[in-house]
Amino acid sequence: MKSALAAAIVAAGLTVAVAGAATASTAALTGFSGGFDATSGSDQLYGWFFNTSAGLDVDAFGPRLSFFFNAHIDFFEEIAKYRAARRIWARWMHDRYGARDERSLKLRFHTQTAGVSLTAQQPEVNLARVAIEALAGVLGGTQSLHTDAYD
Repeated sequence: MKSALAAAIVAAGLTVAVAGAATASTAALTGFSGGFDATSGSDQLYGWFFNTSAGLDVDAFGPRLSFFFNAHIDFFEEIAKYRAARRIWARWMHDRYGARDERSLKLRFHTQTAGVSLTAQQPEVNLARVAIEALAGVLGGTQSLHTDAYD
């Protein structure tokens, strides 16, 4: 019999970025907004999805969590966003939620380059834009990458 936790759980931040959120806001709103809920007194991962006080072991679902980030043209800022997200994730999972499984500490994420940074009038320049955005994702530690079109 398969466990109910067999499926992956993905927090997508692409829509937040495309809607115009700043780089730091994108990371914060892609699942890093969890914390202490003063209304219920519970410590919630994501603030909207998991309640560890309900007795669910963080290592039971931690390795299945993944994120979906957007890469914009701000090269160093994007790399810093991914690296900071990875550090925050590892610390939260270990210090706040008591994760013991090393797989729970690893922030798994997919990156898509920003279609909003491309222009129909400069399709050749789009190649350079996409290459810069993709490289930022790779240097930031993404596990998978989607690049937007030439035109």
